[in-house]
Amino acid sequence: MQTPHKDIEMSLTRCLVCLLVGFSLFVPYAQAGPPRERIRLDGSWQFQLDPKDEGEERGWYSRPEFLRNSIQVPGAWQSQGYGVPRGQIRHDYQGKAWYGRQVDVPSQWKNRSIWIHIGGVLRRMELYVNGVSVGGYDGLFTPVAYRITEHVRVGASNWIVMAVDNRMASGKGIDLPEIPDVKFNAATGEWFRPFRGDSDRSSPMGVFNQLGNFGGIYRSVWLESRNKTWIDGIQVQTDLDEKNVRI
Repeated sequence: MQTPHKDIEMSLTRCLVCLLVGFSLFVPYAQAGPPRERIRLDGSWQFQLDPKDEGEERGWYSRPEFLRNSIQVPGAWQSQGYGVPRGQIRHDYQGKAWYGRQVDVPSQWKNRSIWIHIGGVLRRMELYVNGVSVGGYDGLFTPVAYRITEHVRVGASNWIVMAVDNRMASGKGIDLPEIPDVKFNAATGEWFRPFRGDSDRSSPMGVFNQLGNFGGIYRSVWLESRNKTWIDGIQVQTDLDEKNVRI
């Protein structure tokens, strides 16, 4: 007579064998193909802060002439000099900003599925391709990808725009209180606050007084050419009584 322990052990063993058999049947058909072709979009982008939230109404997503500045991607806009001194933060800007870039999509990508991959945005983003809204995103630390095949002109230049907003979903920023005795060092071009012992811990964010509400595209961006058919996911279902696996 078998003990309950033995029954459980045998069931687990049969389950493992079923899984191994199932995967062994699938693996020959799941070999990696050639690397996907990519166009890396890191580097210089056109850029414009939008403190009045007027860019969408004025159609900045389809008008490159409104994005008059430049910025490097990846990278937060504060770290590249955009914003005003506030508290102990050299550059603080909380609101919407627009990124734009002309991208040539090669003609050999015709009849391919074309995706844009965005590694990380702080924090909310709206994506436009050739003046058409493709999708939105609110993910902080999560990569995101969009299929943009229908919106891309293959063998031509394409205007890709991201409207990025580092405010919370409510539209509010983080309160960074002003510190009246912040001083400017003309020799170094830096703002600083003289050290005053424990009183320095009061702002702008407690003992973490070097932190601010950063914003921008802070990870890599690229276009990717994929096959028009692909495996999106796999589900394996085992049947111990029938001793089979369904994939």
